[in-house]
Amino acid sequence: MNIVHIINRFLPNIGGAELYVYNLSKKLVELGHRVTVITTTSTKFRGAETRSLLKREVIDGIEVIRARAYLSGPGLVFAPSLSRLIIDNDADIYNVHGFLSNTSVEASIITKSFKGNPVVLTVHDITIAENLRLYYPLWKLYFNFLGELLCKVVDVIIAQNPQDASSLRSLVKDGDKVHIVPNGIDLNLFNKSKTSSTDLEEFKKKFRVENKYVLLFVGRIEKRKRIDLLLFALKLIVNEFGDNVALLVVGPDQGEKENLLKLSRLLGLEKNVIFTGQLDVHDLLKAYAIADIFVSLSAQEAFGLSILEALAMEVPVITHCWKGISYICKDNSGCLLVDPFDFRALANNVVLLLRDEEYRRFLGEKGRSYVAENFSLEKMVKRILGIYRVLTK
Repeated sequence: MNIVHIINRFLPNIGGAELYVYNLSKKLVELGHRVTVITTTSTKFRGAETRSLLKREVIDGIEVIRARAYLSGPGLVFAPSLSRLIIDNDADIYNVHGFLSNTSVEASIITKSFKGNPVVLTVHDITIAENLRLYYPLWKLYFNFLGELLCKVVDVIIAQNPQDASSLRSLVKDGDKVHIVPNGIDLNLFNKSKTSSTDLEEFKKKFRVENKYVLLFVGRIEKRKRIDLLLFALKLIVNEFGDNVALLVVGPDQGEKENLLKLSRLLGLEKNVIFTGQLDVHDLLKAYAIADIFVSLSAQEAFGLSILEALAMEVPVITHCWKGISYICKDNSGCLLVDPFDFRALANNVVLLLRDEEYRRFLGEKGRSYVAENFSLEKMVKRILGIYRVLTK
């Protein structure tokens, strides 16, 4: 099958949607399909601002074609040549990514108008973060106009959680058009047993966390991730364990790091908070492997890919019952849930787990089994291929 994915940004930009398209495309290539990703040269808001991107390249067998971006916002990318790239690249099926994206609207209309081929919309999130509620009226206008238009134009809509699916069904007459296909994890890659003890010791020394309990957060360093709440929780945890505990913050800075450094100094946590920057996949696996607990109180997670990665690496997770997170963190999942944004409850649960190594191990083993049963990459790809095949019959 010849498949074209269309997304406003792609690797080396790092985000949930970008990694989703990469992992799906790589697996499809391994299965013998031809995959092309049509995207733009935008590097804004994804930690790759200093990178200069090629207009064409091949990444792990995936052909990547980029239209030049002249203007970029979180969901808006102005790339006039994108339409021509879509018209010039034939495929059996086109999969656009992103609900809050002008690229998805443009690509869907162009594909249906000029190609007539089936179009799948994969929705990675439909709402704006809690800390951006000022823009809610604009979001509401988009949802009821362009969002509804987008959902009507495409043939199938893939949502990653039931809450998003319910909202999307309100925009279409045929509710069967919306499918829930959760994200998937490569369990062969995210496998703690494949990490080297020597490499892990070197990693600990590099970031000065030897002989310490390690709390881990993975994600872009931006306001909506609410890392400030993790620092408030850490202060309470340090009151119990002193400097024997550290918070490792892994991810590219999106303008919030300096504020967090100031807050950590104000709280007296300079020795307890380590910002690693963006890590390559090998070092990311090491970060998961040395972590005792994964923590997150993010204000916007349609799904929570890093939570699944942590569970796959046998790291117990403490987070809050928030939207897509509440969908993946259920009973026997290896997660402990607190009320949304309750950093005190998060701190209490961290203290509980740090004092009980056996319980941490139990939750870690449960987590990996849970991911293997419900959220493997193989199961995700199988379901998506099933949708593609029905549409191309």
